[in-house]
Amino acid sequence: MKRKSPTIGPSLLLVDDDLHLLDSMGQWLSEQEFLVTTAHNCATATKALQDGHFDLALIDLRLGSEDGFTLLLHCRKNHPKTTVMLMTAALPMWSLPFDITVLSERMLSKAAPSPFV
Repeated sequence: MKRKSPTIGPSLLLVDDDLHLLDSMGQWLSEQEFLVTTAHNCATATKALQDGHFDLALIDLRLGSEDGFTLLLHCRKNHPKTTVMLMTAALPMWSLPFDITVLSERMLSKAAPSPFV
């Protein structure tokens, strides 16, 4: 877990197991004046949530052997004032068997290279 920006703007917890994406997205969000804290797994993210308040949590749906749903439910139960948005490149949102917005304020699709390009 590391803070990536000065203490300006809204606080944001960014959770992704792809360390390259975590670093580059965290840097870009910091440049947009978010106070960014990054976490590469559920345990690190849970610790960050215990240690401070976040206005927004951007959580990858797939976190290696873990999943973003577990963390989303933890936020709903223990940090109800934190807005949660899930993100994924793993599957198209229309393929989910339920409406994700019931649990998450929004689902973001991460850009993924097409296998047909």
